[in-house]
Amino acid sequence: MTAVRAPRSLVAAFLAAGLFAAVPAVTRAQQAIPRGPGSSGGSSGTNSAMADSRKQVNAAQQQVVDAQKNLTAAKKKLETQFLVKPEWNKTKQSLDRARLDEDRTRNAVLAALEKNPQYKAARTGQEAARKKYQELQSSGKPKPEDLDRTAQEIQTHGLTMKALEKEAMENDPKYLEAKARLTQAQSEMAALQSQVDQAAHTDPECVAAQQALDQATQQLDQAKQSLAQQAKADSDARAAAAKAKSQQSSQGRQGSSGGGGRGYGR
Repeated sequence: MTAVRAPRSLVAAFLAAGLFAAVPAVTRAQQAIPRGPGSSGGSSGTNSAMADSRKQVNAAQQQVVDAQKNLTAAKKKLETQFLVKPEWNKTKQSLDRARLDEDRTRNAVLAALEKNPQYKAARTGQEAARKKYQELQSSGKPKPEDLDRTAQEIQTHGLTMKALEKEAMENDPKYLEAKARLTQAQSEMAALQSQVDQAAHTDPECVAAQQALDQATQQLDQAKQSLAQQAKADSDARAAAAKAKSQQSSQGRQGSSGGGGRGYGR
C-alpha cells in the first residue's frame, strides 16, 4: 500500500512548533578530546562537550514527548468524528455505566471487608508500623535494622490486606457480574477504537503527527549515540592521560635514583 504523506502545510506547522528541530548526530567530541597530557584546556573542553551532548539528549527527549502529545491530540480529534455515530454513542454509554457499576460494587466489597477481624487486624498493624517508622525517622539517629524491620512489617500487613481484598472480590457475585460487564464493554469499545486507528493512517493531521514522532524518535536515538561516543572518548582520554602521567612519574623516580648513585660514587 502506498504510504500516505502529510500535506506540506501540516508538516510546516509541526516544524514551527519545533518538533523537527535538528539534533546533530555528531557532537563536537572530536574537537574536545585532549591531544595529549600536556594539552591545555583539554579537560574543560571535554566536560563542555559532554554537557552539550547531555543537553541535546534532554532536548530530543522533550521533542519525543511533545510529538507524542500531538499525535494523541490528533487521534482524539479524529475520534470525535466517530463519537457522533449511534453505535459509538451507545457503546460509550454502556462502557461508562459498566465502569460506574464496577466501581460501586468494588467499594461495597471493601466496605464489608472492614468488618472482617483479620482485615481489621492487618490495617491496625500497618497503621501502628507506619507510626513507629515515622517515630524512628524523627528520633535523629535510627538504627538501619530497626527501619528495615518496621518497613517489612508495613509491607507484610499491606500484602495481607491485598490478599483479603482479592479473595473477597473473587467471591462476591455482584462484583463478578459487574466486572464481567466492564470487560465486555471494554472489548466492544476496543473494536470500535480500531476504526479510529485505521482512519489515522490516512488522516492528514494524524499522518503529520506520526511523521513528527518518528523523526523525533530518530533524533533521540542519534543524540543518545552521540552522548555514548562522547562518554567513551572522554573515558579513553582520561585513561591515556593517567597512563602518561604514571609513566612520567616512574621515569622521574628512575632518573632521580640513578643520578643520586653516580654522585655518591664521585
